[in-house]
Amino acid sequence: MSIRNIFVLCFVLLLSACQKEPTLDTSEQEKSEVEFKEITANSIIEQAPSNQAKKMLQNYEEVTKINAVNTTKDLVIAFEIEHHERISLNQFESVLKEKMKKSFENYNVQLSTDKKIIIELEQLESAITNRSISSKELNKKIKDLIKLSKEHT
Repeated sequence: MSIRNIFVLCFVLLLSACQKEPTLDTSEQEKSEVEFKEITANSIIEQAPSNQAKKMLQNYEEVTKINAVNTTKDLVIAFEIEHHERISLNQFESVLKEKMKKSFENYNVQLSTDKKIIIELEQLESAITNRSISSKELNKKIKDLIKLSKEHT
């Protein structure tokens, strides 16, 4: 075999190897699903806006987890994104914030990726679902979260 034939053979093998598309196994597919919990309609304050926001954000493949709670005036949304996407976090967050503000014009929308706010919203979602929080307490906690969110930015 000549060197030219070996080169052509290597080139063909290289091209055929590069054309193979990777397949996801089930464990990777489960990781790519967005984690969020819809808040039921029998809660103290209707949580339809926060559920709608979660559904909107779930369409972004970078988002891995979403928490959102609303009062009659405020909507607080916290989400996690994939670690390798954090490089462009500021740009991604500003695009989402604009989209959420346009979609929920009647609400004071706060968007955050802060872990503390994510944890607090998880607890509030559970309290709302369990009906273990009053409307007054919810308003106070949301105001505190908004204040905390503004301190971090």
